Amino acid sequence: MYHDENGTGCLRAQRHDPAIGFLRLSVAPQARCRGIGSALLARIAAEAGDRGTERIQAMVSAGTPGPRFVRGWRVMLRLELHEQRLDWDVLRRCHELAANPHPDYRVVSWQRAAPAEWAPSFGRVMGHVLDAPGAALQMASRAWDTAAVRAWEAETAGQRLLVSAVVHLPSCEVVGATVADARAQAADQHDTAGHRTGGLARWMKARHTLRLHELFPRPGRSRSP
Repeated sequence: MYHDENGTGCLRAQRHDPAIGFLRLSVAPQARCRGIGSALLARIAAEAGDRGTERIQAMVSAGTPGPRFVRGWRVMLRLELHEQRLDWDVLRRCHELAANPHPDYRVVSWQRAAPAEWAPSFGRVMGHVLDAPGAALQMASRAWDTAAVRAWEAETAGQRLLVSAVVHLPSCEVVGATVADARAQAADQHDTAGHRTGGLARWMKARHTLRLHELFPRPGRSRSP
């Protein structure tokens, strides 16, 4: 970590893949546009490379100096974070999407451990997050068997997670899943995987949002990549 009166920068290895570092960097307003941020980044990146870091992730917010600062980076993948306020218009739209018929499927939700009968197929679905466009650039391959699911649940025990999953009724297996952390004023929805045709993802996310609002009415926003 580097810190002085002009700026702060640090890089933390991601738990799921130590070859990826998550960057936090800030420059004091009075010191911006003087190359301080770029110098901090160059120093952090050089030392990170010596430690085996291969890629750097960072998050910037629209309407701040961040997007202009990263414009010159060699970007391998850019994901936009969409934020929606859970007002009546959004909730009404979720009700409309949730009402769409999907006869061979149903959505189930849980807050702690996955039910034993769905843990194996839930693990396979979570392993397929790597099938999403660009996901392989962000995380290392991971075999999500039942033991891995239980390990992930233990790792996230301190979080306020809500998992929703689509169960394929003929096979009684989970074929899609999404996870939200509702600890703060905004609920971060992530890790959507599984069948990506027929509107199943929108249907699942709509029902998930309604369940999230029912259980945790305090979060006023939902963020999803």
